[in-house]
Amino acid sequence: MSEAPKEKKPEKKPAKKASPADKSKKEREKKDATIDALVAEVASLKDTLLREQAEMVNFKRRLTEEKIKDRQYANADVFKSILPVLDHFDMLIKNEKAHAGFEAFEPAITKLYDNFITVFKDLGLEEVMALDAPFDPAVHEAVMQEAREEKAPNTVIEVFQKGYTYKERLLRPAMVKVSE
Repeated sequence: MSEAPKEKKPEKKPAKKASPADKSKKEREKKDATIDALVAEVASLKDTLLREQAEMVNFKRRLTEEKIKDRQYANADVFKSILPVLDHFDMLIKNEKAHAGFEAFEPAITKLYDNFITVFKDLGLEEVMALDAPFDPAVHEAVMQEAREEKAPNTVIEVFQKGYTYKERLLRPAMVKVSE
């Protein structure tokens, strides 16, 4: 029997061992990548922190401004409840002049009314100027219109109920009649 020629197996080359320099380079690259990732994360967290701090500062500022406005306009509701009393004083002074016996009380009532108005003005309550003024829907409420040749169109010709502002904020519009 003859032997078949044997196939030669390729010789295995010994595995190339990584040199210490290659290992060191790969480790350095890994560390650099880790450091870069950590630096980016720190920058991101720092940015988030700064934004949150700015948001907190803005929140505190808005809260302080709201408190100041609340204090500034705290008396608005009190003045709204007093307006009908002022209306009754107005009606009393206007309508009772025609009645006998009122003349004795008129100076005292008028003085009392004027004192109230002075105190309220000092506290920030102002009457909306309406009579003979151009109609302004922001401060006037037109309930009637009437043609008057001697008045320019859209001029207030009669005031039915006075309007008031409190520290430049409208409490109640003036109810008026306007010329056509």
